[in-house]
Amino acid sequence: MKRLLLWAATTAVLALFTSPAASAPASAPIIIGQAELDAAVGAGCLVKCPKADPAAPQVVGHQWQETHRLTGEDQQLNYSVWAEHSNVRGLSPIHYTLRPSNGCRYVFTSGGNGIAAAFGVKVGYTYVCDTLYNFSGTVQPGYRVRLYATDLKRVSLITVSEYAVWSDGRTEPTGRSDTGRFEQRWTSFTLTNTKGQ
Repeated sequence: MKRLLLWAATTAVLALFTSPAASAPASAPIIIGQAELDAAVGAGCLVKCPKADPAAPQVVGHQWQETHRLTGEDQQLNYSVWAEHSNVRGLSPIHYTLRPSNGCRYVFTSGGNGIAAAFGVKVGYTYVCDTLYNFSGTVQPGYRVRLYATDLKRVSLITVSEYAVWSDGRTEPTGRSDTGRFEQRWTSFTLTNTKGQ
């Protein structure tokens, strides 16, 4: 019985020392090539990374610029006599002064962020751009002065493009663009001085 136990113990010790797991050092290093390391970590910087060159040009902002405009013909909406000064039956000259406003208004009826940034507007909001005119003079006896008003509308399709602005002053297109419909309305005036009834 003792011999059987001794034989079993001896066999177990021999098997332990001759197995591959027991024969290899526990802290044996694994050596791999540089190509394998680059493939594993993406050839990126891990510890001491070089700093970016501060003198190298960098993108410092973006801006939108108009790159195309298609404008249709002016449309006449209305025509009327805005004011009249008659001296047909008078015997001496009369003086007149007329100060009408052209009632200019404009609005982008469509467009996105590019249109808003390029023109500094809010799409769909109507802006005032009116101008005050001054007509003055003298109406001689037998004459009549009339000021005619013509209401007009002009429509344009405007395209703007985005550009990247670099620190060295150059700009490069980003490939983004935006198109909006621009509508403007105003009144044009014509002064006539005619003789007769």
